[in-house]
Amino acid sequence: MIFLTGLRHSVGVSFRMKKGIKFHSIYYRYYLFIVVILPLLFLWTITEKSGEKLELFQGMVSIGQEEINYILSGISLFLILLFSFIGWKCSIGEEGIYLCKIDLLVPWTEITAVSHVWINEAHYVRKKFLFYNRKTLVVYRKDYKPICIYNISLLGLYAVKFYHPEIRTNLMTASLATTFNLILNSTLLYGVVTKSYQFENTVIWTILYFIKAFILPVLMLAGQNKKYGNALKHATIYSINASDAIHV
Repeated sequence: MIFLTGLRHSVGVSFRMKKGIKFHSIYYRYYLFIVVILPLLFLWTITEKSGEKLELFQGMVSIGQEEINYILSGISLFLILLFSFIGWKCSIGEEGIYLCKIDLLVPWTEITAVSHVWINEAHYVRKKFLFYNRKTLVVYRKDYKPICIYNISLLGLYAVKFYHPEIRTNLMTASLATTFNLILNSTLLYGVVTKSYQFENTVIWTILYFIKAFILPVLMLAGQNKKYGNALKHATIYSINASDAIHV
């Protein structure tokens, strides 16, 4: 999610940098998808057994597919708007890429390439195993370690090309991967909402999500490491930030 707003600025950033495109974390989408898909599956299972609607409080409240769709749509819209205004991680503008968290401006003259990859996060927290494809904007620099900006939309790469068209990126492969991810999630969500999803095709969906969660991230990192050195690594249970880079 991007915003052309200058409401929040950090000390030392020039006026032109303030006018850059600000990018917020998209990590909330991971939980939002779970919050949407699980109630839909639950309601589908219940209504298939008990009838068209789920009766609550001794019949005082009836919830069907249409009602739950409106409720979840409202929740989704609220969360998207909320996290689109709460903080921002980086700004891309005419002078370069500014990192809000560490108050660092990386000028274009120092940047050799920028890529968008998926770095897997896998760790054990509070007796729960968490796994997530962190959408990462990687800024490669001359004579310095690269910078991994986690949970940034692919639009960040398009912003880089807008301000600095000559810079090297993996725009094509990253766009294809993101398109595959969007189609996969949207198709699954549509199938559950419209009750057109066939449970006998679960094996196919499992294979597709395995490709999305493991195969694509491995290929993306392998391609970038081949070009710019073996700096990027997937996280493990023992090391969340395994890449030899600055983590933001």
